Amino acid sequence: MKQKFLFKDSTWNILTVLVLAGALGLAAAVLIVFVNPYSALNPLPPGGLPDRLVLPTATITLLALPATWTETPDPATATPTITDTPTDTPTSEPTFTSTPTDTPTATPTIRIIRRTATRTPTRSPTPTLTPWLPTAVPPTHTPEPSATPETLVPTAPGITP
Repeated sequence: MKQKFLFKDSTWNILTVLVLAGALGLAAAVLIVFVNPYSALNPLPPGGLPDRLVLPTATITLLALPATWTETPDPATATPTITDTPTDTPTSEPTFTSTPTDTPTATPTIRIIRRTATRTPTRSPTPTLTPWLPTAVPPTHTPEPSATPETLVPTAPGITP
């Protein structure tokens, strides 16, 4: 038969106290990390805080012109000096310069004639009207001359002299 190993009540009491002490130590460590995240107990400390954000305010900024520099005059202690008066300087007379003139020159030109596939119509001369003049018609019968040939004036039909 096997023998059973029995624990005494005092052994269970000591183990209980040790577990409670460990739980209390663990709770204290969590509380310290919660209160101060930068403590040495924290294995993952947070990064640094970002810079403070400064927003512009709605205040009126007075605009001013830059300061101007004004020359201060020197005290009137300078003494006047005598200066020479200017004299005439001889100059040379202007010379004649020929002016350029236009010289016509022959410029060769190239004339390009392009042939097209279609024929272009050419204009035919339009007939012009000429006044009607009678032509000499051979007479069918010979009348008796009533006047000389110098006095005959040719006329168109329907026109009286």
